[in-house]
Amino acid sequence: MPPAFAADQSDTVKTLTQNPDTAHARTDFNLLTYDRSQAFQGLTAFVLWERDNINLNWVRSIVVVMDMEGNFVNTLVNNDGFNRIYETQMFNSTTVMYLTASDHIPYLWNFRTDTVKALNFPSGFHDFEYNPFTDTFLVKRFAIQGQYDGLEIQYHDLYEYDRSGNVLWYWNSSKYFPFNPDLWTGETFEGQIEYMHANSIFWEVETGKIFYNSKNFDTFYQIDKSTGKVDWGLGRLGNFTLLDETGKVVDSLWYHAHSVEKIAPDRFILYDNDDMNLTRSDPTADGISKMVEIKINLDNMTAQRVWSYSSPADHYSPVWGDANRLPNGNSLATFAYFTHDSYLTEVNPAGDVVWEVAFNRTDTRSWSIFRLERFIEKPLVEPSSRYTRDGIPIMDLSVWNTYRTRFHADARIIIKQDGQVLLNEAFRFNPNWETTRLIYELPTLHRGQVEITVINQNSIKKTIDYQFGEVNSSEQATNPYYIGLLPIIGIPILLRRKRRNQ
Repeated sequence: MPPAFAADQSDTVKTLTQNPDTAHARTDFNLLTYDRSQAFQGLTAFVLWERDNINLNWVRSIVVVMDMEGNFVNTLVNNDGFNRIYETQMFNSTTVMYLTASDHIPYLWNFRTDTVKALNFPSGFHDFEYNPFTDTFLVKRFAIQGQYDGLEIQYHDLYEYDRSGNVLWYWNSSKYFPFNPDLWTGETFEGQIEYMHANSIFWEVETGKIFYNSKNFDTFYQIDKSTGKVDWGLGRLGNFTLLDETGKVVDSLWYHAHSVEKIAPDRFILYDNDDMNLTRSDPTADGISKMVEIKINLDNMTAQRVWSYSSPADHYSPVWGDANRLPNGNSLATFAYFTHDSYLTEVNPAGDVVWEVAFNRTDTRSWSIFRLERFIEKPLVEPSSRYTRDGIPIMDLSVWNTYRTRFHADARIIIKQDGQVLLNEAFRFNPNWETTRLIYELPTLHRGQVEITVINQNSIKKTIDYQFGEVNSSEQATNPYYIGLLPIIGIPILLRRKRRNQ
C-alpha cells in the first residue's frame, strides 16, 4: 500500500463573500423552458467554467446554487482559471462537495452559511465518493505503470482516505487491467497513453460494490471492495450481451460515456457523449450526446438500453457531462461545451423538455458545465389514505430525502391529530432517490386534519397538513405493498418500498 498523504491537519473554516464576477454568468443566462406542472421543483448545484474566447484560456469557475426561475441563490467564485473547480455533488442537505483541478484538494461549501472547509487528502481526478458510516472518502488518482512505444501508460487507481489523510484502502487498476495495445484507442493525454481513462466512480457503500467507468473502454465495471476483484464489466469490452431498445444485439450501448450512476437494483443511468463512436466512418466526427438508462439481468447476463434521450445535434458535447434521475421520473442532464451555448436540460419520461436553461456563448466568452445535482430544501411527502377490510384507518405515504444518497439514510416520521401523537417512528430513506413507501395502520385515526412531519438525517424537517377522510371500499387493502404496522428487530415498523419509473 502506498504511504498516506501528508496533509495540513488544520481544520480552518473561512467565510466567503459574494463575488461580482458572477455578473457575466447572469448576463449570459437564459431560461428557455419551464413547465411548472411537470418539472421537478428544487435547487440545482453545478459549476460554471468561464472561457476567454479571445485568448483561448479558462478565466474562472463558479459554483452555483440556482432555483427553478434561474435566480442564483448563492455562488462561490474561484478566479484562478488554471485551478478550476469541478465535480460537484451534495455532501448533505446544505453542503456541496467539490474538487479543484491543480491543488487536488476536496472542499465542503455550505451554501447557506457560506463557509468553506478544506479536507485533508488529495482529491485525485474527476470523481470522489463519501461513506457516512465510516466517515471516509473514495477518490481516483493518476498512476503511471510501464511504457509502450516510448510513452508512459496512464492509469487511474482508487484510494480510500479518512479525514486525516490516512490511506485505508488502495486498488491498483493496472493489476486487473494490464496494458494491451490491441485495446488502446490511440488516445493520449499530456504526452501519455490514456489507456482506460476512468472518469466516474459510484460507491454503493452498504454492499461494498464500486462501479468504475472506463471512458476509453466504453465499459463500466463492478468491483468488490472487500476483495478488490472485478465482478463483471458492462459495455463494449464487458461480459454482458448488449441489447438495444428493440432487443437487437449490438456491439456497444454508448461511446465514451461519463457519470455512471445506479438508480435502482437493476438500473443504471449514464451520459453518453457519443465520442469515438466506432460505428461511424469517422469515429472522431461529431455525434449526438444522450442520456441513457440501462437495465441489467444478472441471471442471463444481458444488459438492455430501455430509455434514452438524444440532445439536438448542436448541443453535442464530446467531453464532460452528467445525467441524473429525479424522484418524479424525469431526467436531468448537462449538454454543455464551450463551442456552443451550454444547456441544463430536464425531460419527462416521454422525452419532452420540461425545464431548460442556457448560458449563451458570445464572441468573447463561453461556458462549460461538468456535473450537476438537483436537490430540495426539505423532504418531500405525498400522503394518501384508505381503510383495511376490517375498517382500520391506513396512512400510506411516499417520501423522498432532500438529495440523492448512495445509501439508506436514517429518518423519522411523526403523525399527529388533535394535538395527540399517533405515530413517532424511525425509518430509512431509500438510496438513489427511489421512492420510500411507508404504510401504517392507525386505529385511533379519524376523519379530519392530520399533521405529518418527516425529519431527515441532517435534522431537516418537513411538516404538512393532510385531510384524512372516507375512501371508496374498492381501495381497501388491495395494494400488494400493504403489510401493516408490525415490529421487527432494529426498526419498529415494517416497510415495503416501491420503485418508480420502471
